Amino acid sequence: MNIVSSDYIPSNPLKRWRKRLLNKKGKKTKILDVGSGGVRIDSKAITMDIEASKGVDVVADAHVIPFKNNTFDTVWCEAVLEHVRDPNRVVSEIHRVLKRDGYIFAVVPFIHKYHAHPNDYQRYSKSGLEELFNKFKKEELGVYRGPTSALLSFITEYLTLFSNNKKLNSLIKGLSMLLLFPTKYLDKILIKNKRSHELSNALYYIGRKR
Repeated sequence: MNIVSSDYIPSNPLKRWRKRLLNKKGKKTKILDVGSGGVRIDSKAITMDIEASKGVDVVADAHVIPFKNNTFDTVWCEAVLEHVRDPNRVVSEIHRVLKRDGYIFAVVPFIHKYHAHPNDYQRYSKSGLEELFNKFKKEELGVYRGPTSALLSFITEYLTLFSNNKKLNSLIKGLSMLLLFPTKYLDKILIKNKRSHELSNALYYIGRKR
């Protein structure tokens, strides 16, 4: 994580969940990372993405995951569901390829700027995320990046609207974030508020296949 980025995770769930999601005791854990972008979250993980690139093991569309039923112990899906045309179908595919009692870890944006990779279709509230994963048993649902991260992201992007010069905009974003980034640590306090999800930048969901 870049120290001057707005992407601060005030209470990273992976500190508590990493062993259960990625390192099951006494057996080899099978992990699928959907929409990995070539980043390998674990040495055991199979990385899947819609485009071929370095670090991608399987090139496939998440709407049709090319694995048999009940294959994986964990499916990782971070910052992907906003980019797919039919998120319900993707979640159904994730459910299909998971073993019984297998885990899904998903991160989705809520208050976040438009970002097309290659497209950007939707955002999710807490209740929307629960509905999307209603086939799963919810283990944990909460704020991944907080309200201050959302605010800083919007301020820095807003300032670039006064110019169409890419180099100038990069300078504007860099300088504004350099000045404002210390405030992002306010999220460590704000996340304790039960309403923090109402203004959060991103949410996470951890569930288990029934």
